Amino acid sequence: MVYKRTIQLYIFEREGGHCYHCGKLLKPGKMTLDHYYPRSLGGTEEYYNLVASCKLCNKFKKSVVPKDWVEVNIELLLRAIADEKVVFDQSLKHEKEFIVSLLPNVRTIEHSKSGTKFEGRGFRVLIKDNRVVKLVRYGEV
Repeated sequence: MVYKRTIQLYIFEREGGHCYHCGKLLKPGKMTLDHYYPRSLGGTEEYYNLVASCKLCNKFKKSVVPKDWVEVNIELLLRAIADEKVVFDQSLKHEKEFIVSLLPNVRTIEHSKSGTKFEGRGFRVLIKDNRVVKLVRYGEV
C-alpha cells in the first residue's frame, strides 16, 4: 500500500510544485490532490488520475469532468510508468514496451471495481492499484 504522503510528494514533484489547473506555486503541505476524473463519479486513487491542485481550484472544479480527461489520464499514466510508479505484474513484464506503445491509441477509459480499463482498437489493458494486471488482445492491434 502506498501512503498518502508518498503520493502527495510524487504528485507535487511531478507537477513541478505548481497547481495543475492555474499554475500557482504551491507549498507541499498546502496543496490538495484533485481527482482529475472525479472520485464521486468513479475516479480512482491511481497516480494517473491525481493532480496537484490549489484549494481554490479544487473547490471550483468540484465533480466536473474535464473534456480532456481521457488524454490527461493517458499522459499521466505514461509518466507514472516511466517513473516506475505504475508497475507491471510479473506475467506482463515482458510486454511492458508493447503495452506502452499501445496506450497512446486508447479511445475509452472505464472505471470499475475490477480496475480501470484502457481500451483501444484491438486491445484492452486493465490497471488496478497502480499495477498493470491484464492485457487482452482481440482482432488486429
